[in-house]
Amino acid sequence: MAFPCNQFGGQEPGDAAQIKQFAKDHGFPSDGYLMAKVNVNGPKASEVWKYLKARARPKPVKSVMWNYEKFLVDAAGEPVKHYGSSFDSKAISADIQALLGETPEESH
Repeated sequence: MAFPCNQFGGQEPGDAAQIKQFAKDHGFPSDGYLMAKVNVNGPKASEVWKYLKARARPKPVKSVMWNYEKFLVDAAGEPVKHYGSSFDSKAISADIQALLGETPEESH
């Protein structure tokens, strides 16, 4: 799931249609969930982001620092791990496989 946000240098000023087109033009997967634009920090932060930050493990996250921070969430909706914006999304695969109880060989 991707949550567009304009709180980081005004990098997401577009409306919903513009954001959707930008995502399509830049390779956002067609089976991915592109959510409505939200705030992730401050008093107007989305309830989803308040929840993720408050329940993050191993410790709560006070503020999202930049675009593309990620949370791995289990089947019960509990945040399992938080990743900074510079963490390679592809590298999360091992954590996802571990969460699903798979070994890398089983996932192919």
